[in-house]
Amino acid sequence: MPIQQPDRSTAVTFESINASGPNSLQDFRDRAWMILGWAVVPFLLPFSINHFIQNRYLLGSLALTVMLILSVNSFSLYKRNKQLVPVWVIYSFLIISLIYLINTLGPTTLFWCFPALFVMGFVTERKIARTMTAISLLILTPLSFYISNIELASRFVFTLCMICFFSDILVGYLIELQEKLSKLAVHDPLTNALNRRQLDLYLSEAIEETKRGFGPASLLLLDIDHFKKVNDTHGHEAGDDVLKDVVDILHRRQRRLDHVFRIGGEEFLILLRNTELQHGITTAESLRKYVEENELITGQTLTVSLGVAEYKEGESSNEWLARADSHLYEAKNLGRNRVHPVKN
Repeated sequence: MPIQQPDRSTAVTFESINASGPNSLQDFRDRAWMILGWAVVPFLLPFSINHFIQNRYLLGSLALTVMLILSVNSFSLYKRNKQLVPVWVIYSFLIISLIYLINTLGPTTLFWCFPALFVMGFVTERKIARTMTAISLLILTPLSFYISNIELASRFVFTLCMICFFSDILVGYLIELQEKLSKLAVHDPLTNALNRRQLDLYLSEAIEETKRGFGPASLLLLDIDHFKKVNDTHGHEAGDDVLKDVVDILHRRQRRLDHVFRIGGEEFLILLRNTELQHGITTAESLRKYVEENELITGQTLTVSLGVAEYKEGESSNEWLARADSHLYEAKNLGRNRVHPVKN
């Protein structure tokens, strides 16, 4: 691959792609906060009214404050997609309210800790939730032994630890599942190359960077020659291994600012940033020779054909891609196992 040149294109690309990418887990947390804010009103309102009837004005006011904070947060998420009250403010108010309830009403109110910590574990980021859990356990464990007998306190602490432990495991599983789903949405599951759905986004980014003077960009369109023969002779499993091996070669020989896409069965595209046509042809020729010289499948020499196209001012991404495709067609038409155009 050509020598990497320092520029700002990498930062621009990764920022824009990350900003445009979905975050389903964060969406889930935001929805959970919003639902919590609406649901807490009918749930806590009877308790608040009862506290006022029983002349426990401070407890009634605490319940009303909790409803107000969470409802305002829900409204802000609904209207502006942003939390108005910081999570640490909510947690601090919650833990203070629990401590006051436990001291005022006695050991029976310890059970409020179970849903409170379970919910906080789901609606906050995992690191923050773990920190909150640790602080809560450090506070609630001695408090439970102080206000109740050893048997009840031991059961409470054990149950609370189990709830926090398994909720953390469940959250971890959701995070892992989210990462896998995000990867499947972006990458080809067989080869781990970027999939066709990502191509327009990356090409648009490259064109924009070229227009802004961050350097030229070139496309390498690669097709495995006579791939059907590989499947017919060695089976589809061997064919899959060949595809993975070819992409592995492309990944190992790419720079950080280059990207590899699978756009067809045995057809791949490499986007080279800061690369003019002649350097792109040199890169393509290097890849062609490397594939030919390495035995990727037993008893059969594997070759590839490549078409190279540097972006021309005023082209659309489809026109740019079409030129690379026509050059690949020409390389195959000239006998395969070659690069088109040839280096001057």
